[in-house]
Amino acid sequence: MNNILLTGEVQVGKSTIIQKVLDLLKKDYDLKIGGYRGTRVLIEEENKTILRFGMNSLSDNSSYKVLQNEIIDGKNNVTIYSESFDEYAPKLKADLENCNLIILDEIGFAESNSSKYLEVLNQVLDSDKVVFGVLKKWDCPVVNGVRDRQDVILFNIDEDNRDYIYNEIYLTLRDLFV
Repeated sequence: MNNILLTGEVQVGKSTIIQKVLDLLKKDYDLKIGGYRGTRVLIEEENKTILRFGMNSLSDNSSYKVLQNEIIDGKNNVTIYSESFDEYAPKLKADLENCNLIILDEIGFAESNSSKYLEVLNQVLDSDKVVFGVLKKWDCPVVNGVRDRQDVILFNIDEDNRDYIYNEIYLTLRDLFV
């Protein structure tokens, strides 16, 4: 099984663990890394809070706006940018062909309406490449479909294990490159 995914509550440290493990892997292996890292920006204004989520391509550092949530008077106003996933899909496909480690930080519900991206995502997960990423802790078709795959090893990250579990994850990934 070469699909290693982390799950856990929001802001528990999943992306931090990915970075720690990548730092260890880069010391031991000459890796060509593709995929994307998630971004999160919080903007607080007088009467609203804006949360912007995006993804940055690891192959060319291009960025894509994925989702924006404007919270006004306690009400969520969510905008999903499905076209960003459509635009990014060819880059992920190229990474599948050219890289030996694919980072998917994170898989969630926002990509649900991008058939182009979902097709490439399934190609990546079906491949023999090592995939390392984050799977949101949601109940939706995309997340459930990935979680239920037989070729996924899922690590649940929480406040009790986040400071040391990266060693176990590193060893699991290291064994895939040996």
